[in-house]
Parts: sequence; C-alpha cells; structure tokens
Amino acid sequence: MMRSYLSLWRWIRGHIDVPQDGVPLAAHQGTLAIPAAFGVATLVELVVLHLVLPWPWLRVLVAVVSIWSLVALLGLIAIHRVHPHYVTDAHLVLRQSGTTVLSLCRSDIASVALVRRFSETTPTIRDGRLFLPNANGTSVDITLRGQVDAQLPSLIPKYRQTGSIGQVSLCLDHPADFVALIKAEAPRT
Repeated sequence: MMRSYLSLWRWIRGHIDVPQDGVPLAAHQGTLAIPAAFGVATLVELVVLHLVLPWPWLRVLVAVVSIWSLVALLGLIAIHRVHPHYVTDAHLVLRQSGTTVLSLCRSDIASVALVRRFSETTPTIRDGRLFLPNANGTSVDITLRGQVDAQLPSLIPKYRQTGSIGQVSLCLDHPADFVALIKAEAPRT
C-alpha cells in the first residue's frame, strides 16, 4: 500500500520512473472507466450517508473512510502512470503494477507487429505468450528470438505467474509509434 502512496506523490509532482535515456510507452487508454465509476459511486455514497446517518461521529467516520478509499484508488492508478513500460537504446522493459515483468535486450526481439487481440483482458502467461492487455485487449505483438522467463506479480502469492515465453502481446496507446521506434533503432548484432 505504501508503494501506491509514494507513486501518487510522484505522480502529483510529475515524476515518472524511467531512465534518462528511456522512452516511456504509455498504456493508459481505457484504464480509467472502472476506477472513475468506483470514484463516483464512493462520492454518491458519501453524500447519501451524510444525509441519512443521524450520528455526527458516524458521518465523520464514513467520510474519513470514503476519502481514504479514494486516495488509495488514486494511488493504484498512479502506480501504472509512474511506472510505465519503457524502451532504451539497448533494452525494452515491460511492467505490471509497477513491477518489472520482463526486461529484454533489444537484440532478443525478432519482430514487432501491429496485431489487435481481444481474447485476453487481464495479464497472464499462456501457451508461451505473455499478455499485458487493458480492458480492450492488446495492440502489439513482439516475437522473441528465443525463450525467456517472465513473472507476473500479484499481492496473493498463489496468483503469481511465472513462465517461459517466446512472444509478448501488449497494449500501448500509440502502437504504431512503438513499432516504428523498434524497427528504426534496432541494435546491430
């Protein structure tokens, strides 16, 4: 939880966790609908309970808990904003929930392509492929020269996934720019 509060503070201050020579890869489109709905529902609940509850101490308690939950929700959004995927001259780093899932040398990338996939909407490792989608699926496919290990984080240990992968499907806000960047600046091996 502390990580979300620190990320919120960094987001407010305009800092993102990307090396100086790194290019952040935004993956934000379509990610605010559900948190916005929860935020609006919490605010409506706060107003209604303030009008309905007869005890001032309970109204204050509900207000504090509601505001704290909104700050926590903003912190979870901030984790994704402050810790984006990024690419440097030598590496591609993919993250989920602020944790590095996969760090690749760019020379390990065989090809990249614009491919829309709607089959996966949650991060998973399946059939040798790492999926890092949003609610709308994925927009880019990356094929690797060989197999590498990837690990998806989870607060609950039994839901952590580890696997050997040869392909990555991820969602980016500007997939064509990413494909052009990888193809234009491909390191020579």
